[in-house]
Amino acid sequence: MVTVNAHVKSGNVAVKVLKKVTPISVCESQLMELTETVGAELAADRVQQTADYLAGTLEPQVQQTPQVAAVGTDGGRIFTRTEAGRGVHQPAWKETKIASLLTMQSKVFEVDPHPELPGCFADPANVAKLVREIKSIRNAKPASPDDSAGHAGDGSSPTDSNLGESLVLPPESAIDAASNGSEDDRRQAACPAKAKRKNWRPRRVVRTCVASVCSSDEFGPKVAAEAQRRNFFAAPRRAYLGDGSQWIWTLQQRYFPTFEPITDFVHP
Repeated sequence: MVTVNAHVKSGNVAVKVLKKVTPISVCESQLMELTETVGAELAADRVQQTADYLAGTLEPQVQQTPQVAAVGTDGGRIFTRTEAGRGVHQPAWKETKIASLLTMQSKVFEVDPHPELPGCFADPANVAKLVREIKSIRNAKPASPDDSAGHAGDGSSPTDSNLGESLVLPPESAIDAASNGSEDDRRQAACPAKAKRKNWRPRRVVRTCVASVCSSDEFGPKVAAEAQRRNFFAAPRRAYLGDGSQWIWTLQQRYFPTFEPITDFVHP
């Protein structure tokens, strides 16, 4: 129930989805109360996990050592409101910090298995779309309560309808691009000859995420604690992906100094 409520647009929609695809019947107020309860429990667990990491007492909870551990961090925007009962009060855009932690499998090669530019970055239309999305993130400005018709492309804050498409660029996007390639690549995967050429790509096994609106100083230990829980620091190969922002590399140097720092290809 909580997962559905987290993935859809509103509690009202979540109630309808649950009723249609499950035997669960619940009213919106019950669902929201349950979500707040479980959310508070998850938040408390994260606080304790971070405290244990800082105290040096957090033990890995994953027995198997990851073959490849990859951490990607990025910033974004989220539309918020203040806690003041029902309704929308003091809506505003806030900066989010997000980390994607991936356990991966891949082969080891003596030389670069793919020295050429990946096909997804040789497509002018695809690259132009990626650049526009990044530009919209950098130029996004806080919205006033009356600003309900902004467009991400012109530097104003986006509306709810285009938030997912134009504003949010997931931190794992570059890793996924390397893993999955372009849409054309996926359509061509049925061809054995082409598939054989793509066996160098790493395969994603498990992904968890950490996200917050806290400062980068507070965010770093949260990410490091999740990496410790996932046994990332014991992985023989470790990578840290970022877009070049100073706070990202400060976090990498402070908490992930043994991870290979990699700049997301799209940003340069």
